[in-house]
Amino acid sequence: MSNRIGSILLGAAVAALLIFPARAADNDWIKSPSRTFDVKSLRVDNLMGTLIVDVKDGGPTVLEIDGVKWKAGRTSVKAAGGELRIRGAGNGNGNVWDWRSWFDFKHVGNNEVKNLYVHLIVPKGMPVTVNGLAGNAVIGNTEGPLKFEITGNTDSRIGNVASADISLAGSGKVAVGNVSGNLRTQTAGSGDIRAGDICDVHSEIAGSGSVAINHAKCKLDIKIAGSGDFTASGVNGPTHIEIAGSGSVNIAGGEANPLHVGIMGAGDVSFGGTAVNPNIESMGSGSIRLKAYRGNLHSEGNSNLKIGG
Repeated sequence: MSNRIGSILLGAAVAALLIFPARAADNDWIKSPSRTFDVKSLRVDNLMGTLIVDVKDGGPTVLEIDGVKWKAGRTSVKAAGGELRIRGAGNGNGNVWDWRSWFDFKHVGNNEVKNLYVHLIVPKGMPVTVNGLAGNAVIGNTEGPLKFEITGNTDSRIGNVASADISLAGSGKVAVGNVSGNLRTQTAGSGDIRAGDICDVHSEIAGSGSVAINHAKCKLDIKIAGSGDFTASGVNGPTHIEIAGSGSVNIAGGEANPLHVGIMGAGDVSFGGTAVNPNIESMGSGSIRLKAYRGNLHSEGNSNLKIGG
């Protein structure tokens, strides 16, 4: 009987540790000493807090972590195979891998963002991968490839990179500098992505999110499902636009060579440059405005097409 009672008490104690919030002592602020790593790439997973990545010309990667004890102390750091891996501890109120909390972002507020800071200094050109960040990020001009996946509300700023793959689920904002190669964006929700000059752009918008870039120098591919919008100051190269719903695309100028537009619904496309051999396919009450075109124009469907002006 005593063994059974002991097992019950032990089980209750374990359940209490999982259910109840961290003790006051666990909320004490701690700061880890600086650590250096001779690595070639950086990967950050499951971090709930603030990520800061500064850039230098060369040398080892430097890492500092500070925050509340329970969160900073449970942040995993491992260097293997030339890669530095940092894994966060989630929000401390359960297992972050629990499927029941995958889309629960109500706990991500200012306190969660401000109770953990992960600060790195990396050499220029280092590839950076951020998966499952819930919080804010400030990443300098790495000039290397970037993969950036973020959930919930955010206000993140990223400098110039060689290529970028950005996924934003939620209502946050991500601003990126110039991208010398390819930019791929995916938004789900009402998030907002901004970027500078880019070579190739592939943008997918689901919901009411928005993407705005300066200039697509090589190629532009846009897919919108919902009421999202895409804007650009200019394009130079093949341009492919697909809208399902009431989304909008506005490109101020440049040359789309060739231009293909497909609209199903009440979508709206406005192009203030020159479209080469434009191919327009539409179904619904959408509208297309082209300032000018050359070559052969092919249009089918019942959307409102205007040329000139």
